[in-house]
Formats: sequence, structure tokens, C-alpha cells
Amino acid sequence: YKGNAYGMANTLMQTAFLRPNLKSKKVKNLFFTGQLTVPGPGVPPSLISGKLVAELINNLN
Repeated sequence: YKGNAYGMANTLMQTAFLRPNLKSKKVKNLFFTGQLTVPGPGVPPSLISGKLVAELINNLN
């Protein structure tokens, strides 16, 4: 009910810089990567989101 078969719901509040954060606000140490997070859809942005999350995890120590 909050998305569709291809990912998130196609709403204005889930596009561009309003996409979900890379770090969960509800679950400690839960991170998200891929085309449905920042910076956006496609293979290169998905790789960038993985790199950003890796940097976030490295900075925890």
C-alpha cells in the first residue's frame, strides 16, 4: 500500500531529494542502498548509494 510492484509509490514526496534516507530512522544500524534511495534510479546511482553507505558505516567506528 505504500509502493508498487516496481518499488515506491510514484508520488512527488518520493522523488529527487525527497527519496528515503540511506540510514533508517527506526532501526539502529540499518542502512539502505539501491535505485530507490539517494541519489536515484539507474546502475551508476545505485553504485554511488552503496559507496555512500559504506562511508557511513566506516565513519561509525
